Amino acid sequence: MIGWVLRRAAELLGGLIVWVGLWIVLLRWVPLPPVGYGLDLLSGRAPQWGWVGDKAALQRFQRFWEAWEEIEAVPAREAVSLGQRAAEAYFYPPTLQNKSGSHLIGALVTYVWGTERLWVIYLNSLAFSKGVYGVGAAAERFFEKPLHALNSEELSELVVRRRTGYWGSPLPLSLHLAQKRLQRRLAGYDS
Repeated sequence: MIGWVLRRAAELLGGLIVWVGLWIVLLRWVPLPPVGYGLDLLSGRAPQWGWVGDKAALQRFQRFWEAWEEIEAVPAREAVSLGQRAAEAYFYPPTLQNKSGSHLIGALVTYVWGTERLWVIYLNSLAFSKGVYGVGAAAERFFEKPLHALNSEELSELVVRRRTGYWGSPLPLSLHLAQKRLQRRLAGYDS
């Protein structure tokens, strides 16, 4: 009985490793939606996800994202590797993020994808609000524009909303001030 349980556990673990490995290799070339998107579809919701392949638009958003981390004191939990953050955003549904250990998968995707691809996967997998995955879908949902068409005020608002989890309208004064602080930090970037 115990041998059967151990054998079954080993089969499941091996299957999981093969499955995750296949996804990691496949994502190197093919843009696929994150796990949270698939779970939303299976539960009957109508999630939004849009892949942004425009490197300039992604790098612009990345710059705003990194500036926010420099301005605000990033909590210790968020001070993890980019690979771990990308693995959590892509492979874990939003309800399990920040609760599960994704160190191994984070190290693996860092090795396989490299930093530039990690940023692309991470920004295209972020859960912005219920049913909105990726910066492209968030730009479309909240500003009705593609990511590359957002100005610095809209980009900073999107970053502040994602980082604080506030989706109501209008922004409360404290978040509006944080948005303006982020814009001032990156003044002159929009040219």
